[in-house]
Amino acid sequence: EPEVEAENVEETNENNEAETNNEADNETQNQEETENEPEPKTETEPEPEPESVEANVEETDIKNSEPNNEENLDEEELDGEGSPTSSLAIEGFVQGDAEDNTVQSQTAAYVHDDESIIASGDMEQLAQIVLNGDGQKLLNVEAAEPEIQAFLKNVPNYMNKIRRVHEASRNGSLLNLQQALDRRKFAIAKDEISPNGATPLHVAVLFGNSDIVRYLSARFPETTTVADNDGRTALHYAAVINDNGHFYNVLLQLGANPKVVDKMGHTPEDYLGKEELKDTLSYKELLKRFGAEELEEKLLSDQVPDDLHSSRRLITDNDVARTLDRCFSVIQESSKTWSGQTASALAQRKPLSATSSIQLAVTSYLSRFLKASVYEKIKKRQTRLDHNLFDVIWPALRKTSKERNLEEDINCGIIAPDFDVYVVFQEFLVPLIKDMHCLNISADFKPHPRIAYFPMENAERLNTAYFVFDDESNLISRTIVECSRNLERYELPLNLTIGQIEQAERLMMGKIFSSAFIEAIDEAEPGSYYTLTEILEDNSDIYEMLNEYGLLIPLLDLKDCTQLAESTAFNGSLWPYGRGVYISSSNNLALWLNCQEHLRIIGTSTMKDGADIGAVYTRVGRAISFLEQQIHFKESYLLGYLQARPSYLGTGLKMTTILRLPNLMKEMDNLRHLCSVRGLYLTTNLNSKISVRLINMQSMGAFEHVLFQDYCTAVTNIISLEKDMSLTNSKHIASMLVKIFRRQIENQSCQENPIFKTEQGKYLAENLADPLIKALTQVAHKRPNDPLEYLTNYLQSYVSSRNTNGRTITQAAIHSGSSQTNSTVLASSKPSTPPAAQPAAQMQRQTARMNGHVKYANEDSIEEDSLQQLEQFDGDDGNDSDAEISKKLEERDEHGQSMLHFACARSHRKGGLIHLIEEAKADITYRDELYRTARDVALQANQLGNAKEIDRYVMSLAIVGDIKPFEHLAISGYDHIIDVVDDNETPIIDVVEARGLSELGEYLRTIRPLEELREELHQMIRDNNVERVKEIADGPDGKWLIKAKNYYGRTALHIAILKESVEIVEYFVNFCPEALKIGDNLERTALHYAMGTNIIESISRILIQNGAKRTYKDLKGRQPSYYFMNKADILRLQEEEDENR
Repeated sequence: EPEVEAENVEETNENNEAETNNEADNETQNQEETENEPEPKTETEPEPEPESVEANVEETDIKNSEPNNEENLDEEELDGEGSPTSSLAIEGFVQGDAEDNTVQSQTAAYVHDDESIIASGDMEQLAQIVLNGDGQKLLNVEAAEPEIQAFLKNVPNYMNKIRRVHEASRNGSLLNLQQALDRRKFAIAKDEISPNGATPLHVAVLFGNSDIVRYLSARFPETTTVADNDGRTALHYAAVINDNGHFYNVLLQLGANPKVVDKMGHTPEDYLGKEELKDTLSYKELLKRFGAEELEEKLLSDQVPDDLHSSRRLITDNDVARTLDRCFSVIQESSKTWSGQTASALAQRKPLSATSSIQLAVTSYLSRFLKASVYEKIKKRQTRLDHNLFDVIWPALRKTSKERNLEEDINCGIIAPDFDVYVVFQEFLVPLIKDMHCLNISADFKPHPRIAYFPMENAERLNTAYFVFDDESNLISRTIVECSRNLERYELPLNLTIGQIEQAERLMMGKIFSSAFIEAIDEAEPGSYYTLTEILEDNSDIYEMLNEYGLLIPLLDLKDCTQLAESTAFNGSLWPYGRGVYISSSNNLALWLNCQEHLRIIGTSTMKDGADIGAVYTRVGRAISFLEQQIHFKESYLLGYLQARPSYLGTGLKMTTILRLPNLMKEMDNLRHLCSVRGLYLTTNLNSKISVRLINMQSMGAFEHVLFQDYCTAVTNIISLEKDMSLTNSKHIASMLVKIFRRQIENQSCQENPIFKTEQGKYLAENLADPLIKALTQVAHKRPNDPLEYLTNYLQSYVSSRNTNGRTITQAAIHSGSSQTNSTVLASSKPSTPPAAQPAAQMQRQTARMNGHVKYANEDSIEEDSLQQLEQFDGDDGNDSDAEISKKLEERDEHGQSMLHFACARSHRKGGLIHLIEEAKADITYRDELYRTARDVALQANQLGNAKEIDRYVMSLAIVGDIKPFEHLAISGYDHIIDVVDDNETPIIDVVEARGLSELGEYLRTIRPLEELREELHQMIRDNNVERVKEIADGPDGKWLIKAKNYYGRTALHIAILKESVEIVEYFVNFCPEALKIGDNLERTALHYAMGTNIIESISRILIQNGAKRTYKDLKGRQPSYYFMNKADILRLQEEEDENR
């Protein structure tokens, strides 16, 4: 990740050069001031007194970036023994530190008799005259004492410095202010150019110079307490400015007192909240005193419609602007780098393994939404709580530290420092939030539904959810459910004062410790509350307990300076004060208070019942449902419950399953893709390298109980995939062998395996194939302690029931296409019933296949009938294309993998894989759910020999000289044809031409130009260049180009539908209607795609009118209508096409 700290080095070097020049200028100016002063006597130099962190800086620079002349003045201006000198007066009374945040100019007695002051030699009173802006009274005044006279001669220089401070405060030049402000008391000095006794801080507030306001208030806290001639502090001035309380909030955070009463008896709080005081003091009236009443309209303007959320003023701080520009540059560069990798992958004809937006590098993901036009529009905005765009995106650019576990809290690299950012930066955040929650980016937000953790039944709300993951293999170690909320009356904990954070803590603790809450969460007794300070102590037992029970939230290590800075950015300077956690008596529920959100409820399962997510969800649901009735939480009409973490917007509900996926984790990119298409966010579990966390992406736009059901379904599916991969290849290899047996029986002319021609071979194939396959499959699935004994018992059981209902064993299994349904088939010895006579059985079989987990009592007979129907159907010459589709569905599982995919993941004897391909007539062009051919699987499994075997098979096809196989390879998008070489490294084209196969050689030479033209056609479709699309399609190879698949298994028609180009779709289906039957890598046809788009009516009507079938099913058993109700998969495909532009 980019490191912001590293990028700041360049800026620091530039500032250091400027500081060097400034110091040289100040030395010259200070030398002029001290030329008329007596020689210093350092033995009288007073010892500095201890001060606060803010004040104890006089021995060093006022700030690293401002001039440092203090030590020179200390040495040059001190004079006399025991008696004050002119320089002591300046050092002690003008430049010296204020004690206890009081100002000497306010506490010292002020006598208007200047001559008496001069005569008395009271240097403090003389300094007071200068600080109050009346230095002109001391001009041309003579004094008898040398020390007083030296001070009086320097008064013009001091007045000049004070004026320069006031002018810089008005003009907004922080550098000029720092150059002039080389004495602390100048920060609170008054000048006649600022009317009514205004200080530099008053001036900076009025003229909207936020960087100077922050500098003076933070570096010199006493500036916030100095009042003008009417007794008004800078906070009084800020209260009347129509900036949505921006400067008022800034000064409050920097320590200003809202209770100070002016001479009219009003506090800043009064001016801020009481409409009747608008006529008493107004911003325009204050500006008028400075002769600048027209500035209000120039300084303040709405940044968003009906602006109640921004500061209504643009950022003027150049340092902030430069930082934001560098961050934006890093984000854009990341996007280019990612795009370069994508282009490289395509150039090498390699499919991208992870296409979901969540898997993209964080910065490149942000670049999809932080476009240049958006950035220019929002980069100068800031919220009324003084947060800018950098405060939102800094987590994406942060310097990473070791062993951090914050990915769950900062998904996509952004945070919300206050609630107003969702409005102020809406052009950037709204599409990002929609994408983050799996919503349609182009669709408008709908009103967010009210809280509903449990559905209604018989007009009554339920209060319990029952769901336990099927976890026979003990993959799941723990399930976690979290829900977060923020209080209506308070800002986020990051922005709270000490008093506010204490009030929020007391408010929530009062409700949590009530007997009603204890009853609501079904506990026998109250739990315990621990402060965060106790938890963060070294060797804390509470910390260990929370970690053991899975109730610990991600916490930064405050001893690490990098993480300390991040903690301040996340939680504010008060951390860990005002924070704590309530732990239930059963140790399975925790309520964290004021930790990034005001309330975070976390429930976990026990290690014994790790898969029981229903009980955990119920516990959290009851807790938040009760508190919802007791406390008002911050809520938005469209965004739901507002959060500091945008990924928690809406319901604030996140569900996590910690589980082992040893097989799927071997290909993490593929696993992330499998999760993302199911709406799951995958993170690694730092406590264990063999387990991962699956978290729901979506938390807004739906009821809580609906999100819970969707999450359980998705995780169940991932577990099923892991179980499938954990099985050996027995059932897949067995099914493949059965097909070989059947073909050998039907084709007696085959000579490769003569055993199958013999009577013994026929006998083995007909009588032993089915029981052995069933037995091996069961052994692989159950994994008993004694496999041999289990196999023996299974076969005995099979023998006892083999003649049930007059059936005999004749054929073996087919793979149903479902990860959970892999049953054997029993075929009747009687003649099969015609397909038309069994529509109900066929429908039952289709339903079972689509649902996967459905198992019927007469499943065997259903499969028998279906097999016979398919066999008859395959023999029907009038339905060749439909038969081919059925064959594709039968040969592959729901994830697009054929037997060849599984075989390629393991080693074989030489020539074994070619033999397998030829005997099983396997199609090497099939691509699975991750766009991998069997050859790609071989390479990923590091089985290079298998990849070479497939290349040898392609070479063998070339030696035969038949063009048709290569036409199939090319139109199916197989990407390793012309790069195949023989054992002597001779290219396939040279081999073909050397054998005199000129026709095939000419065709092979046309493949590369055709592929390039296909890619151009696809790109023109993405760019909606209709004219060029028609020009390419009208060429001699137009129909081939429309039907040809790319590396994602999509045709031009598929892409046109995803891009929702009605004109191109209509042109294609009229020109090449046969493209309607072509499926993608998962056999989804054009109509499947159309049902998931936003313009379903217009496109589907065109497709159906031209012959698209509404009954075709994809590999998952889904008809096109499924995608009308479940658009997520098609939306993901549209995102992929957007990324490929």
